[in-house]
Amino acid sequence: MLEMKRMKAETTKWWTPRHIREFDAYSRSDPNDARHQLSPIRVAIFDVEDPLLESQLTSNEEYLRAWMVLTSENTPRTMSEIDMTLSAKELDESLATQRNIALDVAARNVNPTLVRDAWPFVSVIIPSALRRRDDLSRCLEALGQLDYPEYEVILVDNARSPTSYEIIDPLRQRFPWLRVECESKPGIAAARNAGTAVARGEILAFTDDDVSVDRNWLKCLASAFLDAPKVGAIGGLVLPAVLDSSSQIWTEKFFHPGVVQRRFDRLTFALDSSASGVNRRSILTARDDSGQTVKRLSLFAIGGYVAGANVAFRTEILRDVGNFDVRLGVGTPTCGGEDVLPIIRLLENGYLFATEPSAFVFHRHRQNYEELARQVEGYGIGLSAMLTEIIWRDPRHVGSLLLQLPRAMRSKMKPQTPKSSAMAKHRLDDPPAHLRMIEMRGLIKGPFAYWRSARLMRRWVSP
Repeated sequence: MLEMKRMKAETTKWWTPRHIREFDAYSRSDPNDARHQLSPIRVAIFDVEDPLLESQLTSNEEYLRAWMVLTSENTPRTMSEIDMTLSAKELDESLATQRNIALDVAARNVNPTLVRDAWPFVSVIIPSALRRRDDLSRCLEALGQLDYPEYEVILVDNARSPTSYEIIDPLRQRFPWLRVECESKPGIAAARNAGTAVARGEILAFTDDDVSVDRNWLKCLASAFLDAPKVGAIGGLVLPAVLDSSSQIWTEKFFHPGVVQRRFDRLTFALDSSASGVNRRSILTARDDSGQTVKRLSLFAIGGYVAGANVAFRTEILRDVGNFDVRLGVGTPTCGGEDVLPIIRLLENGYLFATEPSAFVFHRHRQNYEELARQVEGYGIGLSAMLTEIIWRDPRHVGSLLLQLPRAMRSKMKPQTPKSSAMAKHRLDDPPAHLRMIEMRGLIKGPFAYWRSARLMRRWVSP
């Protein structure tokens, strides 16, 4: 608690923008205060054509709100927060609006082909420090129930502990199909590389030990690869498993501000050949299933579409771009960035990256505020550490980064709380304002963390 208060005090000393200063005393108060304990939100998934949608949604009186995901053809189409205290008429109108959005998204996207004569062999790789035993068990249970003909599951033990067998042996007995590899080099990137080195699959699918995958997860990923031979990597959708604590709600809203902004369209990203000047090698185009360009964005912003908890690569392409950088990621001083860098490298090498919302998983967010604050700071450290590596490898990116930096900083510091009084009642749900400052502090630390991590890995390779 004292550490969190000290962190908040430090983050407001060096830079306090006007819109941060204007947040009220509540936003700056202790996040563990009882006033910040939000009511839990039900995570509910329904088919858009379900005739009993309203009755099923309101069947659980324990929750006052629902995080509703509407699907069609087993593919998420939209997600929205529903106020369960609305009148019957208001609830009908809200559900009708979400149904229309879901049907519109379904109409402009091609459904994955889940029935084929042959499927490629897939290797599922889970790096783990073995600290979350219950989550890991749930993860393996879901992987054992996948509807896919040929796949292997590789758990990479990165705990670097002589007592790991106390956790691993029961898992091997319970899941006899599980392959276990050990990696003594610290860091999630090293663990992922260890799994890649022994994998037998044409496709490498990565997830985390606090994730539960959908039954059709591998079929949707493999189908997307088969339909698009030029795509080198695919990012799936990550949905919250539960939103029972304040920190879990804040996690979802901090990393995905405004659920309506989340994209449920299939998109394909490539370097923009028409870009010129300093941005010549750092602008991407995003195209939908019809081939129409729907967005142009920075190469360095692709991380918004990538999550290590749900990403897959063609094996030969991941190895071609150098696998994961062991200087980045959780378990090293840099805390993150290792999952995004291979995507940037393959895009630079002319490959395509695509998103596939039908390949979705459920992630268990951090349960308390201290864990969330560490995650947010680690995210900032990992992002700037990754950018440091990119510049060190190719200084030509300096100009485009400097050109895009002001807009990125404004976006980071933009307040997420609506100013209208009509939304004031939802203000308690907004993540504490100083989380942005904690993230900014992480961004400053990133380059220094990168050099520390580089020295650590050099010593590890050459003791």
